[in-house]
Amino acid sequence: GTTDVTFVNNDPSQPPPPNNLETATATVVENAIRDSGVDSANINSTTGGKHDANSNHPKGGAVDIDKVNGQTANASNPGSQAIQNAAAQQPMIRENFGPTRTEKTITVRDPATGKFVKKTIQKPTVASGHRNHIHIGGRR
Repeated sequence: GTTDVTFVNNDPSQPPPPNNLETATATVVENAIRDSGVDSANINSTTGGKHDANSNHPKGGAVDIDKVNGQTANASNPGSQAIQNAAAQQPMIRENFGPTRTEKTITVRDPATGKFVKKTIQKPTVASGHRNHIHIGGRR
């Protein structure tokens, strides 16, 4: 089947979020939503909104999903976990913060081989700010 993806701002007085995302981020988000098997998802923030100074949002490197299958994207919504699990499988994932995961994927040098490898680290400090939405960021 198909998945209905909408771009509706959670502040009705504001315009819809623009979809001018970096290619890696757009690919991660598209594939995660499709692979999750959910029926619908709403992207309520892309490059706008209020975000931390180091946020990837202003550069088009992250999105927030506030609704999955028409309900708030929280821990009691099984679609939230489905999207976050699917996002974790994407090769270009960087940030996967939400009600069921708080992971950041970084690149580090393997001391044994000298090669750069991906490593996923837990970021529990972001949990409280992501209980009612999913934040997905792609790698540059």
